[in-house]
Amino acid sequence: MEPQISVLVVADGHWAPHIATTLRSIIDSTNAADSINLIVGAISISAEDRERIQRSVPDHPITWVDVASDWLAAIPESKSHKSQYARLHVLETLSAGLDKIIYVDTDMLVCAPIEQLWDIDLEGHVLGASRCLWGLWMGRGQWNVIELGIDGNRKYAQTGAMVIDLRAWASRSIFEKCERYIARFAEHIHLADQETLNAILDDDWLELPVRWNVYADDTYADPALVTYAFSSKALLDAYADTAIVHFAGPVKPWRWEHPRRNELLAAEAWEVTAMSTDYADWYSQQRQRGLAELAASRPRRRSPLRRARRALGVLLHG
Repeated sequence: MEPQISVLVVADGHWAPHIATTLRSIIDSTNAADSINLIVGAISISAEDRERIQRSVPDHPITWVDVASDWLAAIPESKSHKSQYARLHVLETLSAGLDKIIYVDTDMLVCAPIEQLWDIDLEGHVLGASRCLWGLWMGRGQWNVIELGIDGNRKYAQTGAMVIDLRAWASRSIFEKCERYIARFAEHIHLADQETLNAILDDDWLELPVRWNVYADDTYADPALVTYAFSSKALLDAYADTAIVHFAGPVKPWRWEHPRRNELLAAEAWEVTAMSTDYADWYSQQRQRGLAELAASRPRRRSPLRRARRALGVLLHG
């Protein structure tokens, strides 16, 4: 039997349908279904939602790890919701029993066999992640590089999808370093644990190919900087063979009322997966309500800059 491939998602009860969709996409795309070990870091997820999420992946028993409410309550107030720090606590909890894990955000659609990510050699790093296509460099993605003494030209990681060496995580005291960073800078942190991990790792992470974290919405990416940071081949390969689609930002595929919803990469594929979960009826109701709202709204015209960016995206991505 192949070794277990542990995959983690972390979210609160409001994200229950999207937890189910992301987990279903992992199972639907793998070639090693019997080897997948699904773990959910749970923040106030009801018994009913746990049952519905489990029914969405019926042949794969889910391990539930409840996030300690007292730990979340003790986090200083910041510009990020406290729940966004929860995966740090879950990873620390799991490091006592697992050697390695894959983490995936619950606004992601996994399109390629997750075992391909599992098999990547981390080359001694704590974690591997794709580079953030919005931030790109620490000077753009991290607010306090000068105060930290960090080179602003170093690459900035997008931590929505990661493969993590939990032995290295524990031995290098990553959780403790994160806690100290949060305590010192909490009031300034905008992107919760992503900023925290980028700050404490300070470029000591393995950059994965772009295909493992492709943004569905490129509105916030600067086309000139993206093409400066990556070769045309790297970008074309990412969109020709996308492994994980990330619905980062305010335009989500479950927001049918948003005028740019249908411009999202893989929105239709996401919908097919969502409708195959135990939340199909819920999603159908959301779709009906959203489309009715969209039908009653005035169409918005794209700005010239937006049209130019979209045209460039078509040239790059097809």
